[in-house]
Amino acid sequence: MNAGAYGGQIADVVERATVITKDGAVLEIPREEMKFGYRNSLFKMDHYIILEAEFGLKKETRKILRAK
Repeated sequence: MNAGAYGGQIADVVERATVITKDGAVLEIPREEMKFGYRNSLFKMDHYIILEAEFGLKKETRKILRAK
């Protein structure tokens, strides 16, 4: 799904995911194809199992992170 809290959500940081389908096919899916919505995504709709995911995180200073 598209878990979120404190003003952020998975859709904001995930770049791509490798999944296995119910038929055993392994697919690499970019963020643009993940169909993120409120508590929903392509993974939940198509019953994919996520094998790995790549996240793009932003570097912040300690001061900014503590303020958040």
